[in-house]
Amino acid sequence: MSTIPSFRNSLFLASLTFSLFLIFGYVSDLLQMRHPNWIVADDVMMAGAAAVLVFRYERERSRFLSENCASSVT
Repeated sequence: MSTIPSFRNSLFLASLTFSLFLIFGYVSDLLQMRHPNWIVADDVMMAGAAAVLVFRYERERSRFLSENCASSVT
């Protein structure tokens, strides 16, 4: 059985994710200055990273909701 993360843990994970995306975005911008033809590749990578993040969140949310619905029915 999983536990619900505390506000502090959620804030830490959100801050860590923000920092990683910020660093990744900054590095990719530096790379684009040197290689301007990589703009599309950069956009695809950032969109892919965001998609993975949202997918994982939705899977976890779905699992949590299904556990709650199953426990409230019985």
